[in-house]
Amino acid sequence: MERCSRCILPLDYPGIETDTDGTCNFCHEFEPGHYQGAEKLKADILERSKGSKYDVAIGFSGGRDSSFLVYYLSRVLGLKVLAITIDNGYMSRDAIDNVRSIADEFGVELVIRKHRYLEYSFPRNLKAWSRQPDPALIIALCNGCRFGLRKTLYQVMQEYGARVLVDGASPLEPNPFKEKLFRLNPNGKGKLSLVVGILSHLLRNPRWIINPYNMYIFFMEYAAFYGKHYEKKLQKQGISLISPFYNYIHWDEKFIEETLKNDAHWTLSTQGVSTWRSDCLLAFLKGYLHKHTLGYNEQSGLISNLIRDGQISREEALARVTRVQSVPEEYIRELLEKTGVDFNQMVDNIKKANLYREVTE
Repeated sequence: MERCSRCILPLDYPGIETDTDGTCNFCHEFEPGHYQGAEKLKADILERSKGSKYDVAIGFSGGRDSSFLVYYLSRVLGLKVLAITIDNGYMSRDAIDNVRSIADEFGVELVIRKHRYLEYSFPRNLKAWSRQPDPALIIALCNGCRFGLRKTLYQVMQEYGARVLVDGASPLEPNPFKEKLFRLNPNGKGKLSLVVGILSHLLRNPRWIINPYNMYIFFMEYAAFYGKHYEKKLQKQGISLISPFYNYIHWDEKFIEETLKNDAHWTLSTQGVSTWRSDCLLAFLKGYLHKHTLGYNEQSGLISNLIRDGQISREEALARVTRVQSVPEEYIRELLEKTGVDFNQMVDNIKKANLYREVTE
């Protein structure tokens, strides 16, 4: 596989261009973060949460980054934390255990709620995808997750009177290939290119939208990703959204993992190899499908950003990427069996569409 000479993105990555030295445009566009620090983070949270029972609330999945932030906000900053876990029906067993054990260890109040949008849509989406595989629609397999998460999270915020919501998003996580696959032109800009691209993929496989309620979930998920509805709803409720890893503290993978191991007794999901995206079972499936239809998955993007951010070398990244992109086939078979999809038939359909890649590296 040919790759960028600086990071490890493959040269067939959507929208990639290289200069005469073989360095990609994503490397050239990368800018290191500038952070205001822990004291500023604490001050801003306390200023915005005046009059509330809780200093801060956080969406707590039991994954790596939200687990670290529960520890950091409660132990390091000494804030009163409301941890809100939204169960989408596909949380890993280890993530659920992490949620309960970490909340108990750090003495934070824990609220667990469930939504069923994903449980409704995922089996239908997977059956539609497996009959007519399309790499662009892999991301849409979990439609309903973010929509249900935001809707339920904000309901809990309002119910408990919390005024500051912290999320665990990191500037090193974005993987533009997923959106670029949807667009009419990978380098296209604006919503029109995206909306028309999404519609064109759906019209090629109308099984995705033949069910009216599933179609509703699909477009509400789109709104949750790209619309301003939820941000406006937060403002109306007087809720402030803060992203510590974007504006206040540097996301340092090694430090976070060592902290979780030594101070939080966090457990990696038994299905995963990487500590990233280990809280949801469907993340493993999407990683598997991306790898075997495109030759890469989200891990390539994250690891490339770690190189650009100076956290690992390119040699370390190359040694790591094959290992962390691997998902045990037996796990995928088990998940598909529960959903009523035949693994062998799905792979045959991927091969018939000339999409299947046996990645060895």
